[in-house]
Amino acid sequence: MRKKGLVVSICFALAATAVLAGCSPEKKAATPPASTANQDAVTINFYHWYNEETGNWSKVIKAFEEKNPGIKVQSKPLVDNVSAPEYLKKLDLMTASGEYMDVVMFHDAGEFAKRVKIGMMEPLDGYLSKDGVDVSKEYLIDPKIDGKYYGLPAKYIIAMIMLNKKQLDEAGLPIPQDWTWKEFAEYAKKLTKGEGPTKTYGAFLRDQYLHYTLNMSGLPQDSYIIKDDSSSNITNPLFKQSLELRNQMENIDKSSVPLSDTISQKLDYRQQFFTGKANMLIAGSWMISEWGNFKPDFEIAWAPYPKNSPSDPAYYARTSGDIIGVAKSSKHKEAAYKFARWFSTEGIVVQGLSLPGWKQADQAKAVDTLIAGTKTPQAVDKKSLMDVLGKSVGSKIVIPPAYGPEVEKAFVDEAQLYLFDKQNVDTTLTKIQEKVQKIMTSNKK
Repeated sequence: MRKKGLVVSICFALAATAVLAGCSPEKKAATPPASTANQDAVTINFYHWYNEETGNWSKVIKAFEEKNPGIKVQSKPLVDNVSAPEYLKKLDLMTASGEYMDVVMFHDAGEFAKRVKIGMMEPLDGYLSKDGVDVSKEYLIDPKIDGKYYGLPAKYIIAMIMLNKKQLDEAGLPIPQDWTWKEFAEYAKKLTKGEGPTKTYGAFLRDQYLHYTLNMSGLPQDSYIIKDDSSSNITNPLFKQSLELRNQMENIDKSSVPLSDTISQKLDYRQQFFTGKANMLIAGSWMISEWGNFKPDFEIAWAPYPKNSPSDPAYYARTSGDIIGVAKSSKHKEAAYKFARWFSTEGIVVQGLSLPGWKQADQAKAVDTLIAGTKTPQAVDKKSLMDVLGKSVGSKIVIPPAYGPEVEKAFVDEAQLYLFDKQNVDTTLTKIQEKVQKIMTSNKK
């Protein structure tokens, strides 16, 4: 029988991981790190997955310590390869063995929520109340879990569309200002040309849950398979529209890179876009600067996440971002909170590597900093980018249940059968509903 409940399942996973690593899941006596440079200062450790090159930590920590002379911060990247999933594995091992932590950061709201549920994180409401901070008004996303705050938004990500402006100009197409998914599909057709190995596609859709449910992400809330009230959401007609949209583009219009190629050739979305193999890409705002080693020889235009209907009140788009909080095991919670709060506001601006989730930050200045740090700053059409950031509205942040990856896999497995013409769309949705309900039921036992 499946283990009951979120806490049991996650703790079981942590304990199993700890055993495999040769350590006990039982709590051990934890000793805070000793201060080094200043014996009167409190030293806190900050765990994350960014190395110095990708995190700019020396500059960040120096700025914080200058404002807070009684606190020293030690940067603790747990991995060398900037891999958030690998970082989480090591973080779970540390939790299972009772190791000491002060400040912890997460790349995903779902992963953050899992650790909150097992008691890893300290509630911040008392500190926030003392400082007069209203998170829902001060930040672009609201990471509240079960009525409490356990972390604060750092890096802010919102979904947008990247376009090859050179190809837009050649096709006589303007940069989209006000469009729907139907018009997105029409653009893809017009931006597709050639045949065979040299064919250029209008769009590239990834083999990822979100790219099978495009229309759903345009909702202000309840945009996930599971609703906020923990009931199934599969009956929402936008799931069907999402599947039919992707099928139309890939199998009928032939305007999007075939899923079979994406899977068999393990195609990378950056490579597809920056080498001109696909002219439109659905991506988060991290792609303002995170291009990998590519140097595009064309200008990048930006458009808002398309609406489902022209009458939709706003350009809603899925949001996410890094979340930073205080570990329950911290012996210096006040100091840890000060750093987490500062990094989520001034610190993310000092870092200069991401859009800040703090509303008081100068977003235009942040964009200038990001563009200046790219390999070819002249490739970014800043006007269209700022237009998109100005009109995009973040939907309610999705915090999936612990079994979220399981229901997402169930959805993708059936969606692929539909896209490979193995079953029709109605059969696909019926089977998804059955699988999702079975997973939900088994997790309530």
